[in-house]
Amino acid sequence: MSSSAVLQQQQRTEAMATAPSLDTAEHGTFRLSDLPPLPKPNLSEMRSQALCGNLLVLSLITIFCGLTNAIALWGPSAHTGAAWWVVFVAIWGQTAVALVCLLAIMWADPGTVRRSEATCFPVPDAVAEKLRRGESLATIGNITRDGRTYCVRCLVWRPNDGGRSGGRAGSSLTHHCQTCNRCVTEFDHHCGVFGRCIAGKCEFRGNMWAFRLILVMAASGAITCGAAVLSSFAMNGSPYVPGSQSFPPAPPLSPT
Repeated sequence: MSSSAVLQQQQRTEAMATAPSLDTAEHGTFRLSDLPPLPKPNLSEMRSQALCGNLLVLSLITIFCGLTNAIALWGPSAHTGAAWWVVFVAIWGQTAVALVCLLAIMWADPGTVRRSEATCFPVPDAVAEKLRRGESLATIGNITRDGRTYCVRCLVWRPNDGGRSGGRAGSSLTHHCQTCNRCVTEFDHHCGVFGRCIAGKCEFRGNMWAFRLILVMAASGAITCGAAVLSSFAMNGSPYVPGSQSFPPAPPLSPT
């Protein structure tokens, strides 16, 4: 046997000796650092989508607030008294809520399943064997065991949904997002407008509450703006339409 063949055999032997065995993987002594890195998210797509979403929200805020303030609050046909305060509180309150929702969508965790001792172990036999040999996991699919699913891309066990997915074998409310490249609990969809996963089915888990609320704020902002502007024109007349405003009658002409 040639010296190069002997060297390769020694290297394989050393790799087998230092690689975690199936037994250690099953008993939780498989280190997290032994796992390959998480797949990289598609950052260019996520950033372009997020830019479009932020510009859309800020543009709508500018339009609705700008028209309401310029005409219904501070313009020649502005509301007065209690009506002024109602319009002011409504439009700026909706703006504040929309901005909070935007921040929550962009920065709050939608429910990503993060690597830990509890989520990564025990490593399934097929995955441990591939890792021990240094082979790609692309040739095997997700593994289902005892009602739970192991994602071979994130290398995590997805949480048990308690039967909320319908009880089908291998079904789960947790899914792997192809754009973010992460498993997300109570996944609904990846939003192409904001560039984020939208998830969470109840209470304030995830960011579904912020996504739904920002849609409500968009609709209510349009209604508030339209109602405030039209009512100000109806009550006080439009300075932009000749003859629409009421003026006191002109004094009679003195006889010449």
